[in-house]
Amino acid sequence: MVRLKFYNPSSYSVMLTGVVKFDPKTGQQFKTKSTTPTYTQYFAESLIKEAEADNKIVAIHAAMGGGTGLNYFQKKFPNRCFDVGIVEQHAVTFAAGLATEGLKPFCAIY
Repeated sequence: MVRLKFYNPSSYSVMLTGVVKFDPKTGQQFKTKSTTPTYTQYFAESLIKEAEADNKIVAIHAAMGGGTGLNYFQKKFPNRCFDVGIVEQHAVTFAAGLATEGLKPFCAIY
């Protein structure tokens, strides 16, 4: 009998968003450091700057705080950032509802 050992990528799903070279046995990534800020960093910093000047700005993500940069926004404005879980449709509908009440929602989904 031949037993096959399969690599289960779902066990590393968070670590493998934006896949780079990695060790399939351990999941350890071999990522090079860049001095250039990422799009995510620019987005987060820009949104935080705007939110400092406008308290009607709120942020919404669907369990993607790290991938969208809204984790930084949430640290700065914990009462103005909403994680709706893995329900992208609700995130957009929730944003629309907040907008009807005069808030300025930024819904980040990828």
